[in-house]
Amino acid sequence: MAGDAIWFYAAKLVAPLGLCVDYGRTPLAVLAEPWSAARAAFAWSLVAAAVMARSLAWSRLPVLVWLLALSPVLGLVPFAFQGISTVADRYAYLAMLGPAIGVAMAVAARPGRRTAIAVAVVVTALAATSWRQVATWRDSLSVNGRALAINGGTRDTFNNLGMALMDAGDARAAAAAFRESVSRSPDFAAAHFNLGCAAHGLGETAEARAAYAEAIRLRPGYAKPYNNLGILLASEGRFDDAMEQVRLALAADPGDRDAAANLRRAELRRHDEQGARRGEEP
Repeated sequence: MAGDAIWFYAAKLVAPLGLCVDYGRTPLAVLAEPWSAARAAFAWSLVAAAVMARSLAWSRLPVLVWLLALSPVLGLVPFAFQGISTVADRYAYLAMLGPAIGVAMAVAARPGRRTAIAVAVVVTALAATSWRQVATWRDSLSVNGRALAINGGTRDTFNNLGMALMDAGDARAAAAAFRESVSRSPDFAAAHFNLGCAAHGLGETAEARAAYAEAIRLRPGYAKPYNNLGILLASEGRFDDAMEQVRLALAADPGDRDAAANLRRAELRRHDEQGARRGEEP
């Protein structure tokens, strides 16, 4: 894992193209690649050469600074985002101090007009690349659309794209994205819940109910699906069932103010309905 990550960051350092927020390089995906072991071995051999070879003594400081900054997220110890991707652009920001030191050392070793021109050309090219890349961060749709184009679509990319589409008011397209996320990872509780929200908003209550129920099955302590299922049941006039679900939401998250408010609403609506029924009796 660490060797493959070193190879990835080195390659992006040399050619910063195809950057995105989620590369989908999960540990299983990396291990499944036929050349991952060879890449890792080659990366470690380059590191060893830079640190140990006398002829490359000048590179020791840049390489060691680079590796030290990357070490917490190389996979030598587990970290949360690793389940989504073993690498991320943001993990290289501080580490780029190492290569920057190396470039400064190289420029200082060969001062002159040619060096200045070469540096100016490289900086201009990188500035143009940065300007182009910034456009992909314009909004959530562009960020996740870019990730989809780069990684081919992961469960998290489709889930995040669905959330962006929901924010944009396109519930139907969002539901399609959530369905794709669920198809790629059937045990992804958050995507099931989000699919339930999208379907609920579209009035497709059967799919919404099934999606909420699946999210609850996968994560019994997940408060939001209980609450939303309660809202759905209340809209169908099933107030007792609705209150049961909302109470389960509060049991999972006692500080959930929305669930507490929904419980009061369901109790009041049931009381009003019961009162109306009594008033109709002869």
